[in-house]
Amino acid sequence: MMLAGCYSPSPPDGAYTCSTVDSSCPSGYHCTCGLCVKKDAAAACSFKVTFDGQPADGKLDVIEHQPFAVTLQALDGKGAPASGFGGTVKLASSWGDVSPTTVPLKNGAASVMVQLNRETLSPSVATLTASFVGGSKGASPGVNVKAPPFAVDATELDPPFGWATLVAAEPSVTKVGSIYNMYFVGQSLGKGGFGLATSTDGLTYTPLTDPVLQSPVSDLIYSPSVFANGTLMAYALGANIALASSTNGSAFSTASPSVLGTSQCSYCTKQVTFPQVLPDALADVPDGGAPPYLMFFSAIRADGAVSIGRASSPDGMSWQAEPAPILSGDLSGEAVLLSPRVLIDGTVYKMWYSFARKIDVKLCIGTGQGTCPATFSCVAGVCAPTDTLDAFSTFCEAGTTISIGYATSNDGFFWVKSIYNPVLDVDVVGGGVRALLASSVLPTDGVSAENGVTLYYSSFRRLSAINNRCLPNGIKRATRQ
Repeated sequence: MMLAGCYSPSPPDGAYTCSTVDSSCPSGYHCTCGLCVKKDAAAACSFKVTFDGQPADGKLDVIEHQPFAVTLQALDGKGAPASGFGGTVKLASSWGDVSPTTVPLKNGAASVMVQLNRETLSPSVATLTASFVGGSKGASPGVNVKAPPFAVDATELDPPFGWATLVAAEPSVTKVGSIYNMYFVGQSLGKGGFGLATSTDGLTYTPLTDPVLQSPVSDLIYSPSVFANGTLMAYALGANIALASSTNGSAFSTASPSVLGTSQCSYCTKQVTFPQVLPDALADVPDGGAPPYLMFFSAIRADGAVSIGRASSPDGMSWQAEPAPILSGDLSGEAVLLSPRVLIDGTVYKMWYSFARKIDVKLCIGTGQGTCPATFSCVAGVCAPTDTLDAFSTFCEAGTTISIGYATSNDGFFWVKSIYNPVLDVDVVGGGVRALLASSVLPTDGVSAENGVTLYYSSFRRLSAINNRCLPNGIKRATRQ
């Protein structure tokens, strides 16, 4: 029998790691730095990781997702260039994610543009690590990563907006295919509730002619969050978070007036409100299963303390709140944490939220009713709104400042606030606005935060047509790269 050819393997240098028992290698190869090679110059014993244009102190300043140039050099056992090394190394970051995660080296070296996606907390820095299967490693100098600033769009959607002639606010935006769906709070003289508007570019929206869920006569509903492919909507109703369902995403009916209530957590005994629901894309899911849902919400305790809570659900119908808040006010000036809006970027959870730096609280003495405005009562020495529909009255006072902050997390439980907060300030927005309400956040292209993030928000205003109440009104956008 004549054979067309013979199997005669000739693996390249470094294709095999040395035996863990006795460091042995195939015939013709020897072990150098954990790799089986013919020549020592083909083994990477370590790596040198440097930045192009590296500052004298070694630290580089970048913003999230900003590409910067990195040079990788394989080194032999004496620290000289391992010019024969041709393997693919793995890149990792000590903080957040690095992209790309692998880099092929040729002649022992490579230059590549990389990016990081999580803001560092100065003086802490992120470091890049290059590693190879044989155990060889090398680390970079530190990188300071900052969150990019937001630029406020000139475009604003103000009522009248379709059927919503008095109020159009709190947009909740998702992108499905090529269409942006924006659910919003609307109010007119004859109707109120949640509307739906659609867009092909995320800028110009066309509202449906009627609400998709109408308000009860006796109460306001606000803060819609649509999920489960448009079939479920969580929203604030009174002191609780309610749930509505739909078959088509354009007509909802109440499924439960309270899927998360004040009895479910010790830090939310007065009210749970401002929900946002999203699938936990980072959760472990069995093959063929669906990821669980996360809900982030504002929690108000009986003593008035306001924090941010988290709940989870396997199906979006039954919810279990965490036993403690995940983000609370602090002595640095962030208090009254409201309306958390979370986006998952790689393996990083990113949250934008409203917080108060100053609240114009009116004090009263004793029963003190005479020292409070007409629609307020004296409660524990503070003038509190008697009309529960005007619960945000202090948000429109001249002494109030409520801006939007930013925090990141690697697990969705422990959050690190940006030292540069606020990331969107009332002074930047201007127009005499005293309070901003974070309403929705998503990748600008609807796909990846690497290509930019868009924040939708509303501002609080007194509305003479609705008994001069202080309510969020108007829909604005801010974007960052």
